[in-house]
Amino acid sequence: MVDRNTRYIDAQGNVNKQSSGLDPMVILKLLQKNWYWFILSTLLALFLARFYLGHTLPVYQTSVTVLVNETEDRPLVDNSELLQGLGLPGGMRNLENQMMVVRSRALTERTLEQLPFEMDFYIKTVRNRLPIYPDPPVNIISETIFPLPKDTEFSITSLGNNAFRIASESEYYSFEKTARFGDTIQVANGSFKVECVDEAFFQGINNQVVFFTVHSMIRLVDYYNSRLNVERLSKEGSVLRISLAGTNSARDADFLNKHVEGFQAISLDKKNSEATRSIQFIEDQLVGISDSLSITEPRLQQFRSSHKVMDLSAQGQSIIAQVTLLENERARLSLEANYYDYLADYLNKNTSGEVPIIPITMGITDPGLTRLVEELAELQGQLSVRGAGEMNPLQRNLEMRVRASKEALKETLNGLRRANSLAKSENQAQINRANSQASALPVTERQLLGIERKFTLNNELYTFLLEARAEQEMQKASNRADSEVIDPADPRYIYKVSPNPIKIYFLGLFAGVGIPFLIIFLNFIFDNRLKFEDIR
Repeated sequence: MVDRNTRYIDAQGNVNKQSSGLDPMVILKLLQKNWYWFILSTLLALFLARFYLGHTLPVYQTSVTVLVNETEDRPLVDNSELLQGLGLPGGMRNLENQMMVVRSRALTERTLEQLPFEMDFYIKTVRNRLPIYPDPPVNIISETIFPLPKDTEFSITSLGNNAFRIASESEYYSFEKTARFGDTIQVANGSFKVECVDEAFFQGINNQVVFFTVHSMIRLVDYYNSRLNVERLSKEGSVLRISLAGTNSARDADFLNKHVEGFQAISLDKKNSEATRSIQFIEDQLVGISDSLSITEPRLQQFRSSHKVMDLSAQGQSIIAQVTLLENERARLSLEANYYDYLADYLNKNTSGEVPIIPITMGITDPGLTRLVEELAELQGQLSVRGAGEMNPLQRNLEMRVRASKEALKETLNGLRRANSLAKSENQAQINRANSQASALPVTERQLLGIERKFTLNNELYTFLLEARAEQEMQKASNRADSEVIDPADPRYIYKVSPNPIKIYFLGLFAGVGIPFLIIFLNFIFDNRLKFEDIR
C-alpha cells in the first residue's frame, strides 16, 4: 500500500501529516470567498444570451401534408424478389418514387419559375437581413432580362422629393446612379425602371436604405432544394409531410403550396396527355368516316327521290341486315389494324417520353395485349420520372426491363396482326357471299341495297367513334391527380425551430456558474500541486 499522506516538519520540529486528497470544505470556503465572480459571470452570461436572442432571426418550420393515393397497378416484381429483400410492395414503392419526384431539382426549378423569388428585397440590422415579403416598397421593371449582374447585392437609398440613389455593394461590380422614381436607367446591358410603391416605408427605416439581390436560377434551386425535407408521417400510411425551415415563413409557404401544385400536375398532365392522344387517334379515324357519310347520305336521299322507292323488300332487308353485321365487323377489324399499326410505329420510335395508348380505350379487349401495354406504360412512366443517369444501376435495370417488355409486346403484336389479317380475309369472303345473294334482287332494289348498306355502315361506325370520343373526353374531364393536399402550408400554423429561449438562458446560466467554478477549482489544484512539489 502506498501512503497517500505527506509527512512534513513544522517550525517546532514536530512531524505532521497532511492529506493529499481534496477537502470539500476548503473548496467551499474558496467558493464563498469568490462569490462576487459568480454573480458577475452569471449576469454577463444572461446579458449575452439576451443579446443573442434579440439579434437572431427566428427560424420557423413551414410544412404541407399530402396524401399520396396508392396505385392499384399490378406489381412488376414477383414475390421471390420481395423475399430476398430486393423489392418493395407496390404501394410503398410508389410512395418512395413520389418522394423522389418531390425532391427533384427539375420540379423545384419549375416551381421557382412561377414565383417572384428571383428578386429579393431586405433591410439590414446589426447582424441580420430582414426580408421584405411579399410587398416590397419598390418595383424594378425591365422590358427584357434584368441588365444588372446576378447574385450581386445592390442598395436603394431614398433621397426625398421622389429621388433615389442605386448602388452596387460588391467590390467586383462598380455601379452607382442617382435618378428619380420612374425614370429609365441605362446601363451597359440594357435599361430598367425603379418605381416607388410605398414611400412611407423608407421613412420608417434607418438611413432609408433598402437592399436587393437578383438571384440566379441555379442558386435559387440549390437554396430551396437543400432546405426541402420530405418525410412519411407513419410507416403504415401514405401521407407525406413536405417542409422548409427558414426565417421567412410567408415565402416558404408560397413555395410549398406552389411546389405541391406542380407535383400534382405531373400525374394529372400525364393522364390528360394520354386522354388527348386517344381523342386525337379517334378523330383521325372520324375524318375518313365523316367524308364518306357526307357523300352517301345525300346520295341515298337522291336515289329514293328519283326512283320513288323508300324501303327494301323482306329479302333485301334480310341481306342488308346480314351485310351490316359483316361490315361492322370489318370496320372493327380495320380499327384494330389501325391501332396495331400505331403500336408498331410507337415501338419502332424507341421513345421514352410518352406512354402508349392503352388498347382498352380503343375498344380492343385482348387481355394479353392490354396487360403488356399497361406494363410498358408503367415502366416508361418510371423511366421518365427517375432520370437517375446512365451509370445508375437502377436506371440500367429499368431500361433493360423496358426493352424486354417491348420485345414481348412486339411478339404478341405480330401474332395479333396475323390473326387480324386472317379475320379480315374471312370477313371479306362472307361479304362477297352476301353480295352474290343480292345479285338476284331487282336492279333498282340492288342499287338501293348498296347505297343503304354503305350509309348504314358509315352511320353506325360514325356513331360508335363519337361515343368513344365522348367517353375519352369525359374521362379527361374527370381526371384527378394521384395526390391530394390535406393541410396546405399556412404562415399562421408554423413551428419555431430556433432559437429556443429556455435552452439559451439555461446554457447562459450554466456558463455563468460553471466557468468561475472551473477557474477556481483549477487554480486550487494548481496551487496545491506547487505546495506538494515544494514539500518533496
